[in-house]
Amino acid sequence: IDLSGRRADVFVARHDDHLAAVDAALAGIGGLGFVKRGDRVVLKVNTNSGDGYPYSTSPDVVRHLGQQLRQRGATVLVGDRSFWGDEGTADNFERNGIARAAKDVGAELLVFDGDIGWVAIPSKLVPDWTGPVRLPRAVVEADHVFNLPCVKTHFITGFTMALKNVLGLVHPEDRRRPGNLRSHHPERIHRQIAQISRFFKPSLTLLDGHRALISGGPTPESGNSPTI
Repeated sequence: IDLSGRRADVFVARHDDHLAAVDAALAGIGGLGFVKRGDRVVLKVNTNSGDGYPYSTSPDVVRHLGQQLRQRGATVLVGDRSFWGDEGTADNFERNGIARAAKDVGAELLVFDGDIGWVAIPSKLVPDWTGPVRLPRAVVEADHVFNLPCVKTHFITGFTMALKNVLGLVHPEDRRRPGNLRSHHPERIHRQIAQISRFFKPSLTLLDGHRALISGGPTPESGNSPTI
């Protein structure tokens, strides 16, 4: 979408160089001037597994954004929690390169697990969920959250992009509770995603489709031969 230099709420950038495409997308929305010195910025990545980009958020993009935010004087945190049945999020961060990228830019790496602070979403906002739905306090109270999803197919929802990436914020106990994601109700899950996304308002969503998974997602073990 060419908006001739005007600021836009949505901008699509294409470039053969991955990080040049990121910079073009940021320029298209007016840059990162809304981030002020001293702000706390959470980069919400996709690390559903330890598999590298595009199964997980590109560590190059994490590093690139983290450098720009640190130059603006922001405190940067990088966080996610893998599939509710996977206790190895920290190991996944190491395997997919996100841990190293966070370290390179001096960012704090967070696993959204049971031992961090949590904030409950008012139950009236999440009518299709069973029991409490909690999000990390570090995310809810951040000055800015950047949502950094991948573009990939998904054997349950068909595909996963910007909205579904927020499920990685939900407390793993809440996700696994019967009636919630443990059940994978084919219609309810879409409403559940929408309800979390109504409460969670990122300052920026960078949907990175420089490489995309067009079959077999979201991991190599999903049951179909992955096509990138």
